[in-house]
Amino acid sequence: MLHAVARIFERNKRTSSLIHIAVVGLFLLLPVPVSVQAQDVTTVILVRHAEKVRDGGGRDPDLTAQGYARATELVRVLSDMNIAAVHSTPFIRTRETARPVAEHFGLEIIETMPTGSFIDGMARTIKENHRGEVVLVVGHSNTTPSLVNGLIGTSIPQIDDDRFDDLFVVTINSDDTGSFVRLKYGER
Repeated sequence: MLHAVARIFERNKRTSSLIHIAVVGLFLLLPVPVSVQAQDVTTVILVRHAEKVRDGGGRDPDLTAQGYARATELVRVLSDMNIAAVHSTPFIRTRETARPVAEHFGLEIIETMPTGSFIDGMARTIKENHRGEVVLVVGHSNTTPSLVNGLIGTSIPQIDDDRFDDLFVVTINSDDTGSFVRLKYGER
């Protein structure tokens, strides 16, 4: 079956991201015990901000044209996910990556400063305030994998500085066990 899915991806790269998320979503739900109801499963989608201006962008750079295209692609990839909340750090590059998704779902972006307690606080906020929902979190090369680690106790290293196409899908069961998958979206 996986070979058939791979052939579909190769033939239709335009929709492969959405198909990939759908297949992975179904896969992640398979090991969930029957006693856990679907509404008890929290899905957290985490991405690093899109490509940023490197020269002349200062301490809080905007996105490049490629970054804005990636943010638009994120809307296409997540458009069927019924996002209930969008979290971002309060920087131009993260807000601008999150903005198209928030607008698509009619949501305000919830901003949180990435201070020393950011990972623990964000993990607690998601588990307490978004149980059973689908949440998008836009972060940075260090905070995004750290939050995946904080949510389900994994050990993902920091994202390379030149990588902007990682998309993590984390599922958290009602007993706080969980799993994740690392996907790619947009152009490399």
